Formats: sequence, C-alpha cells, structure tokens
Amino acid sequence: MNKQNKILVVGFGSDILTDDAVSARLIKDIELSDLFLDIDCCNFITSSMDMIENLCGYKSLLLIDAIKSGKYTIGGLTSLKLDEVDCTLHLSNFHDHSFSEILETARKCGYKISSDVHVYGIEVEESHVFSAQLSENLKLVYSDVKNKATEVIRNLIKNLNIEIEL
Repeated sequence: MNKQNKILVVGFGSDILTDDAVSARLIKDIELSDLFLDIDCCNFITSSMDMIENLCGYKSLLLIDAIKSGKYTIGGLTSLKLDEVDCTLHLSNFHDHSFSEILETARKCGYKISSDVHVYGIEVEESHVFSAQLSENLKLVYSDVKNKATEVIRNLIKNLNIEIEL
C-alpha cells in the first residue's frame, strides 16, 4: 500500500525522561503488536524542521505527545486541536518551532503534507527526571492508554475508509 492511503502515527518523547517516554513507548508497542500492518509509525524526541520529509505523502497524520496540564487524570488520552498544543511537551516547543509552524512552513515550501491532522495528548505526572521507567501512576494505567490509542487508530481508519489489513 502506498503512503497516500496510509496513516502516519507519530510519537514524541525521550525514552530516558520518565513519563515523557509514554508516546515513544506507545509507538513501539503499536509497531510490535502487528495489529495494524499497513500504518506507519515513527517517534521524534522533539518537533523540528528535520521531521518534514517524514510527514510527506500520508492520507492522515496522528500525533501523540505527553501533556502536563493538570486538567486530566494521569494517563488520560485527550483529543486536542492543533492550535491547542501549547500544553504538550513537544508539539509546542520553546526552543524549536511549534508543530503548526512546521506544517505551515512545509506547505509553503511545496511539501505535500496532509491537512487531516489529529492530535492526542496523554496526561503525565513526571517528565523531567532521568529514568527509563514510567512513573508508578502512569505504569498502573499504561495498558488502558494503549487500548484507548488502539481504538483511536481503528476509528481513524474506519472514518477515512482506508482498506487496512487488521
């Protein structure tokens, strides 16, 4: 299947920063599960212009990042609008470009990037402590987070009428 009929699931986060790793871990688990054989997955430590070429040509983009908003329960998977990503840890970045700036720049430069962009945040507890382990509270609900993310992908596939081997 070519990329024009695929969804790209993108995670953001570092494997060594406690809960910041939740979306990276989720992306790895989705890839290893073989539940969705015809989606592509990738992870970035932060959002930057380097990612543009990886985003090109897909029917839809699904972005998953850790959020630390204090509004949701730990492990809560929340749909966000692209202009609401200021609470995410990587899609809005003080040092680099925000994800919406990256998309805008890429499109102005002629890159073919889908306008069908879905953003989800996972509420986290600890994201600035060096550790390869999730916090205890996030560990307790991680399987629920994974199940919810899997359901989001299934619904996206169904809504886009993509013929994907499940």
